[in-house]
Parts: sequence; structure tokens; C-alpha cells
Amino acid sequence: CRGQKAPPLTIGFEWYKQMFGHSSRYIPAECCERADSGEVARLLTKEITAGTLPAFTAVHFLAPDCAGHATSSSSSTRYITSISEIDMLVGRLYPILHAKYPSAHLIITADHGMNIDGNHGGSAPLSLLVPVYVLAPGQDGGEVTRPVTSLSLAPTISAMLVLHVPPLSS
Repeated sequence: CRGQKAPPLTIGFEWYKQMFGHSSRYIPAECCERADSGEVARLLTKEITAGTLPAFTAVHFLAPDCAGHATSSSSSTRYITSISEIDMLVGRLYPILHAKYPSAHLIITADHGMNIDGNHGGSAPLSLLVPVYVLAPGQDGGEVTRPVTSLSLAPTISAMLVLHVPPLSS
């Protein structure tokens, strides 16, 4: 993100401000005590319609994580509902994004997977598995059928955006 006209933007919980440090503009969204998905989507929509998105924007919806921990399950109704809500919100956001930024790539992924008991962390196989969806103009679609882990995200996104692949990436 170095060398861009505008610093990257981060929308979400404070952990992401810490991850990107002071090199990113940060817009906080509430978390944990309530579902944050509507608020995150509203904040992102505001940035899109104002035309203030930088070249790189990271948006984090914390609701599935909170639901997994609260219910101790990655298959609870609350967990599945939180993911469905995000799917619906992204379905509404993408046309707005594409209208304002026709060449934008939208990469949807997760910061980690979730074990069957609603926990995550370390090298547990289910903690590493993440979904990855890429919506990009001019792309007809396709599917990768092999498992994708969080270890693949940085090099995949870097290669897709024709950026230097980070050292020690898998």
C-alpha cells in the first residue's frame, strides 16, 4: 500500500487498526456486544458513495466470530444467520461499488476458519480453512476445489493485484 495517493482504509474492530498501524485510515465499527454487520456495511457504503475509497480497503465483519464463540458452534443458527446477513449485505454493496469504481476487485475472505466447537487459533486444520471469493469486472468465474487456508491469502492477493509477493508466504 506504500506509494499510493491515499493511505489504505480499515473499517471494523480495533484489532485491525492495530494490525495496519498508523499507515491506515481507520473507521471504527462496534463489535462483540452486538452484531456489527449492518454498521460495517453502512460505513463502507458511505465511503463508496462519497468517492473516498483508497486503492486498498480492508473491511471486517466480526459477527460470525462473535456468534461462533457465543454459541460454541460453527453450525449454530446464529452463526449461519450472521454469514447469511453478510452475504445479503455484500449483494447490495457490490453494485454500488461497481457503479462508483468500475475496475474494483472485491475480495471476500475471513481472517481465520472456525472449529466445530466455535473456537479458532493455532494450526488446527479447521482454523486455517477460509472462504475466498473474488468479484472482478470481466471475470467469467471459476472455482478452485482444493482447500484454501489463511496462509494462502497474502500471496494470492498480491499476485492477483500484480504486487510483490511477501517473503515467507506460502
